Amino acid sequence: MPVGIEPLEGFHEKGNFSKAIIKYTNTVGYANSDGTLIITEQTLINPAYRCYVMLDDTIEYQAKLKQNLLNGESVYLPYLGKNEFSAWWNMKSVLEYDYSLFSAKSDFKINSIFVREYPLHDRKIRPKYSPSLGTMINQSSYMYFERLPIGFDEKLYQYELGEFAFTDWTLKQDAVFEDLYTIKSLDKIKVIQLF
Repeated sequence: MPVGIEPLEGFHEKGNFSKAIIKYTNTVGYANSDGTLIITEQTLINPAYRCYVMLDDTIEYQAKLKQNLLNGESVYLPYLGKNEFSAWWNMKSVLEYDYSLFSAKSDFKINSIFVREYPLHDRKIRPKYSPSLGTMINQSSYMYFERLPIGFDEKLYQYELGEFAFTDWTLKQDAVFEDLYTIKSLDKIKVIQLF
């Protein structure tokens, strides 16, 4: 199933979510044969995403997933990283979008994270000062990179990782990306990538 992920505005700063360090200490003797166990974790604070899933109602498990999303149901508790960090979705915000394949007719921005297959620096529109507007146009502030799972090797029991990016850069019309789609969301046209 093709999936797209958009970090929500107002919850991240330049692609980064706030983080906290949590320390656990276990001093009971029966839990630790070598003394005190100290665990340190880094945790995201209030991450929020809009997740896009392209579903085909004619495929049984995808039709079932759609009904589960619409009804706020799941077979297992969804979680982010570990059981203590359960993931929730608002049933009222589960929406169906009209979409079409994106074809760049001008410079554009990608609103979701996307697969980065080549360096992007040369495909960025340079900011310029507009005397008539009295401000900078095409001004951008961040490019966030991360290696994320794109598949699972069942023989090796390992994730296959891909290079991803998230940015507010305006990209040149000739920048090529696979599986970009245009959707209309709250009177805005968004460009997202499904991978």
